[in-house]
Amino acid sequence: MRKLMEFTIYLFGVLAVANGCSEPEGGYKEPTPASNVFFSKHVVVGEVTEIIRPDPLFGDTFDNSTYGASVTVQCTYKGGPLPGSIQIGGAGFTPGHCRALDLVKGQKYVMFLEAKDESSDSYQQTPEQPAVSKSKLMDYLNVCDLYMQYPEENGITLKRQVCPEESKLNKCQRHTETDAAATVMASLSAMLFCVAVQLL
Repeated sequence: MRKLMEFTIYLFGVLAVANGCSEPEGGYKEPTPASNVFFSKHVVVGEVTEIIRPDPLFGDTFDNSTYGASVTVQCTYKGGPLPGSIQIGGAGFTPGHCRALDLVKGQKYVMFLEAKDESSDSYQQTPEQPAVSKSKLMDYLNVCDLYMQYPEENGITLKRQVCPEESKLNKCQRHTETDAAATVMASLSAMLFCVAVQLL
């Protein structure tokens, strides 16, 4: 019975990966800025100051294909304010995901994050929403529901660098249900595969 259960989980994992990473009907469409913001709890602009090994989130579970990063937060546009320095785990390639979530020391990014747990300064990138270069920040400023905030330490606002304010125009980009279907399916497939791996 146990072997049958293991085989079923393995088969389900393989199908989830194949479904999650195969090209969707009508061709692959890059997630829109509005989708990236919608599926993230935190939208952060920051600089990677250090690469951390082993990965603080997964350790060496995935044969060191993942790693962590220390990030100096310049500002947040969603889910802020955050502390001036945060730690991100799960960067690199996690099996079951369709793309790597790479970060490079010294680079500035717009990052789409979720908290590892509510009481820490540790985060991970939202699955299937890799960080983009800070030079693409202007593509995001007209997305709905953004509110620029600088990081805070002990209740004091840190203005390390000037971040542009979000757009105040009445017409903003909002995530639509058509965008949702493709992103949700890819994310669910990746999560189910990870659960299967953990069970084995």
